[in-house]
Amino acid sequence: MKISETQKGAIAENLICNWLMIESNGRLSPYRPVADDGGIDILVFDRDTRRTLLMQVKSRTGTEAVAKRHSIRLNIRCATFTPSPDFYIAGVLLLEDLCTPKAMWLIPSLLVESQAVRSKKDAGGSPTRRVIACNPLLSAKDQWSPYMSAKPASFVLSVIQVFDQHA
Repeated sequence: MKISETQKGAIAENLICNWLMIESNGRLSPYRPVADDGGIDILVFDRDTRRTLLMQVKSRTGTEAVAKRHSIRLNIRCATFTPSPDFYIAGVLLLEDLCTPKAMWLIPSLLVESQAVRSKKDAGGSPTRRVIACNPLLSAKDQWSPYMSAKPASFVLSVIQVFDQHA
């Protein structure tokens, strides 16, 4: 048996939920919608500010191809993407063990709306996806590198900073 892509996605979501609680010392409480058909995978409640942040999680697994290209693609379906100031894309590149992150991103949806590449057009010519092509190297200087973290602790700190900036 092989772990499916759906299972890998669920693993990534669960890891992010765990890291949010652990690295914030309980300040952040993640919740999972009963149905995630609206493009929201995790709701993060901040017990200090009493605010909520919405996240869509996009995950990839490290492969030789990723190592050669130094790039991963995070694909966001236009049908379930509605940008707002409290909505973020949480991207994670996991090593083959499916437990260890190589890189993580916390990207504002408003930035995705304006800067992600639109691709795969439908029959009417409208794009069906927004694509974020991220370089997972710490030395990367692409447009998404300011939103990248190498460790769960720095990713969670980025989430806390979002809450503190809007408090």
